[in-house]
Amino acid sequence: LTEWLHSESGSPAMLFQKGMNYLYAKQGAEQNIQLGMNMLHEAAEKSYLPAQRELAIIYENGLFGYQNTESIA
Repeated sequence: LTEWLHSESGSPAMLFQKGMNYLYAKQGAEQNIQLGMNMLHEAAEKSYLPAQRELAIIYENGLFGYQNTESIA
């Protein structure tokens, strides 16, 4: 939780990198999917393209139990 509170002032690139570390348990981080996804969403909302791309991949492929619930007409 402390990490998340301090991330709010972070740059989109930092949020993305930390979020990826939490999602994939890299750089010594314990896997924390919810925190990782929150950080990726925050970076994506700041128009950070790599975060937007990663979220698209996660939802498209149903990774970590997330699925795109919208159907294509």
